[in-house]
Amino acid sequence: MIAAWAHFTDHREDWYYFPIIGNVEYIYYGCKSRSASLSDGRRSYFYKNVLYEDADAAMLRMFEAFLESAPQLVLQLYIIMTETQNDNLLMQIVRVAAMFGSWVGVSWTLVSYHKALRASHNIKEQGLSAYGVIFYYIWRACEAAPRTIVLALFAAQFGFHMLVAIGIHWLAMSIWLGCQKQEMMSKTSRDKWIFNIVIGYVLIFCFQNVQEGQTRYRAMFYYFVTFSENIIMLILWAYFTQHKSEWFYLAAIGTVTSFMVLQIMVQLLYYKLIHPSHKEICIMSNNRPSKRSLNE
Repeated sequence: MIAAWAHFTDHREDWYYFPIIGNVEYIYYGCKSRSASLSDGRRSYFYKNVLYEDADAAMLRMFEAFLESAPQLVLQLYIIMTETQNDNLLMQIVRVAAMFGSWVGVSWTLVSYHKALRASHNIKEQGLSAYGVIFYYIWRACEAAPRTIVLALFAAQFGFHMLVAIGIHWLAMSIWLGCQKQEMMSKTSRDKWIFNIVIGYVLIFCFQNVQEGQTRYRAMFYYFVTFSENIIMLILWAYFTQHKSEWFYLAAIGTVTSFMVLQIMVQLLYYKLIHPSHKEICIMSNNRPSKRSLNE
């Protein structure tokens, strides 16, 4: 999907060079930011570019996690609930470890990107403390877990209809993003809509802010929609499933509801006690220092 986005933009001929170019620029800016022969202003300019390169790389890792780990987690849960398990103990441990790794990986990419994005905005004021990282990780992990579980449960019971539900959510989120005021380096409508489609896919699993300013009402709307979807899919599965006597029936219901409640509690505590500033940042922000900073 990232490749498709690059293919349809003005850089479509060179998209396969992007990782190499990014790494070279990161090393170049890093070396320049440590050079004793440069003035403080020039070192600051190059260091800020290091932070922006890091934020770009973190965003790509986040996209990769949602394109690979998140669908794999849903698929692994689906297989457990639909296939007869004849695996030995070792294979069961490997399967559980793989699911746990996917969950941890998806959650951590959200933390990593959030840290990198805040660092790129304001080095001194916007960073996350150690407690902030812990609370933010728990919040995001509790957001991803119930979503993937209910998608797997719904797929196990209703099959193809799960893809229809995801498609409707994806389309609605992409349109919702298109209605927001975004700041992009590219001004073409084509590039904006491609980006909205990509972020709309991420919004299948978790919230991402794409607009500067207070996120309160946008987050409330998004979580109202996703929580409603989670509850509806869980109720439909619980009512129609033929596995009411299986061990995972009550476990699935209890796990989903517990994670949803825990997410709300941790998220409220994070914003009340730990959030580093009242300024909200967004995935579209572009405060990369200009070359004029070299002369400051």
